[in-house]
Amino acid sequence: MKTSVGRRVWIRGTAKACQEVRASEVSRAKDALQKAHDGLETRVLERTAELAKANQELMQEITERKRAEEELRQAKEAAEAANITVWYRSERALPKTMPIP
Repeated sequence: MKTSVGRRVWIRGTAKACQEVRASEVSRAKDALQKAHDGLETRVLERTAELAKANQELMQEITERKRAEEELRQAKEAAEAANITVWYRSERALPKTMPIP
């Protein structure tokens, strides 16, 4: 085995020690992977909740806009009906010989 400076050293029981090191590295890697997975799962759940809230707000806004559009349509129809009624009444009140301004 070589050290970090390149010198060769002999270690007794290296095969067993290497297996233990590998096993602990695998264990740490599995733990890190599980932690990353859990973190991603948490982020997915948080983002899903944010999107659901935003979607609900948009649906509410759509409902409010449709209601306002319907109210405007009804008000316009009522105003047009009132104008026709006023015009019809004034038309009937004028003598036939008088031009309408």
